[in-house]
Amino acid sequence: MIWVRNGGGGSAANDIYFTTSADGGQTFTEPKNISHSPPVPASFGAITPDVAGGPPGHVYVAWEDVYELEPEGFRFNQTFFSHSSDGGETFSPPQQLSFRTDTLLWSGFPHVAGDAAGRVYVGWHQLSIDGGAEAFVRASPDAGQTFLPAVNLSERDGYSHSPALAVDAAGTLYAAWPDDVGNWEIMFRSSSDGGQSFSPRQRLSRKDGAASTAPAVAGGAPGRVYISWDDYGRRDAVLVTHSRDGGQLFRTRRKVPHTIAREQHDMAADTAGIVYVVYTGALAEPDATWAGIYFTRTKRPLR
Repeated sequence: MIWVRNGGGGSAANDIYFTTSADGGQTFTEPKNISHSPPVPASFGAITPDVAGGPPGHVYVAWEDVYELEPEGFRFNQTFFSHSSDGGETFSPPQQLSFRTDTLLWSGFPHVAGDAAGRVYVGWHQLSIDGGAEAFVRASPDAGQTFLPAVNLSERDGYSHSPALAVDAAGTLYAAWPDDVGNWEIMFRSSSDGGQSFSPRQRLSRKDGAASTAPAVAGGAPGRVYISWDDYGRRDAVLVTHSRDGGQLFRTRRKVPHTIAREQHDMAADTAGIVYVVYTGALAEPDATWAGIYFTRTKRPLR
């Protein structure tokens, strides 16, 4: 478990803290600071963390932070990464994975995924100087010790942001992100060679003039991938689609029941194909409307 904790007392505003449980959540270890954000002026410190597991004992964490100011005095957040191979007892020093160029500046909203073989992937979006953004991913073949060069997932002008990642049981990587292609649509790519190359871009949402945003991705049995997103079109709900062949062909989109007026959601799937969705939103009853956190799942596996 990870979260953002306010530093206070003149230190950096925020740090990323970690705890773990070895008894099914009955007890947790003492929280530890793993970002150690320095007291940089005009910085929020460490924010927007994500966490994933790998082989037994391996933990991967990514977040955005700023460790130094540019000469002009501006703050440009970048994506940082740390890993543990001893179940969270110790973590590696923060390592910057994103970059700054003459045209690409601020990096944000990282997402991390790992597989049982020790490969780990970190995705983020990078804002450009012209107001656009591009989605990137970097892969590590050795549990986060070294990383390959960043791969541009979006490969286009415009605005692409917040890529979501997942790996199936065979080690195939799946990525989905919202892309402004005249309207917000959900784009998809996959990699079966450890993140060195990716399939062509594929649009998963319906091109109906309505926005599709905030994708979630889950891997299942080999070749199985499940993707959900917020759809603001005629059905105005969380939609789910899935593929049985590694993302070459996706099945009919399904509406998650009772997800009207949701604020955000997340999704997971097991190796049997049962899909689980948690979301915030409102449910209307005859005499009241209740806002809260809701959970649902498919009654049968999505096949």
